[in-house]
Amino acid sequence: MQLAAGADARSGSDTKARGGRKASKDAAPSGNAVHFETFETRAYDMSYACLLIPRNPEHLLDGKVAEFVQEAIRATCAAFGWKLTFVQVRPQYLQWVVSATVGMPPSKCIHTIREQSSKGILDKFKQFREDVKFQDFWAPGYLVLVSAEAHSQSIINEFITLTRQQQGLPPPGV
Repeated sequence: MQLAAGADARSGSDTKARGGRKASKDAAPSGNAVHFETFETRAYDMSYACLLIPRNPEHLLDGKVAEFVQEAIRATCAAFGWKLTFVQVRPQYLQWVVSATVGMPPSKCIHTIREQSSKGILDKFKQFREDVKFQDFWAPGYLVLVSAEAHSQSIINEFITLTRQQQGLPPPGV
């Protein structure tokens, strides 16, 4: 094989004496050539900035609800091995930035966080249960950007306005 021959040529004659492999300085005395190294960041992660808004504009994310939502997102990300790099809970919206492996579709992360937080909110906060005709606390749709940065306020405002229009509700502030 050319690759093996090239590696042997570069590594010097001492590796040829050991069967063409350069021994790790931490290799086990039994001749095992397996070497494990720790790493802090995964080279193939993608970051997604995600945004959800409550289905009902009168349902605000504040106080105990905001605390619960923030903790629910942290717990969900930890359970699935996603790195939560940013979370912001405001009365009218929730946004977060999560880093996951490239093979993990952003829709899976969003759906899981949406489902877990919605179920928790509706189970824990009675005031939202009485007024919800659906099993989802969140408005239809979401906003996601491939980015390690949170959404700008202008993008958030535009998303809220468009979502409320699609719901047949007046825009915020009217």
